[in-house]
Amino acid sequence: TKPASKKKWDLENILTEDLMEAAVRIPKEFNYDLDAESKDPIKKNRIDITIIYTVGLGFGRRLGIECKRLKNDSELCREYYKNGIKRFISGYYSEAMPLAGMIGYIQEDNVFKIISAINHYLDQHITIQLLAEEKTDDNLEYLYSSLHDRNKDLGRIKLYHMMLDYINLIK
Repeated sequence: TKPASKKKWDLENILTEDLMEAAVRIPKEFNYDLDAESKDPIKKNRIDITIIYTVGLGFGRRLGIECKRLKNDSELCREYYKNGIKRFISGYYSEAMPLAGMIGYIQEDNVFKIISAINHYLDQHITIQLLAEEKTDDNLEYLYSSLHDRNKDLGRIKLYHMMLDYINLIK
């Protein structure tokens, strides 16, 4: 709940910081680092979470994840598209990577209505779809993917979307 003493209170950043604090306490199976609100060393743009890992011979990779608050509200769904998905498509985020991620913090309504609202902003031949290979998972309704042709001859990018149900946590 927003404290009365705060004039500016960025709920998305607070949720992301909380998520990052929890993530660093989980034991790692692979060697990687997490960086919150990191700047791309070349473009100087900011992305909410960066996973930094090595693929061998010292070649480092950066996997970007952008986070947005969501409810069945045209403004927030447009924001998820415009300042999230579209930035990956344009190459503004994760230009060199063929995959990236989005996290949606659901604060009202249900995930199916929200996905439908986000799909409204995508090209009609592209939709965010349930991950087919996860059909036996109880959390299936919160895991999605979408495949996009990118600008500037960057090839395609596959975005993985994880919707986190924060309805009972956000007031």
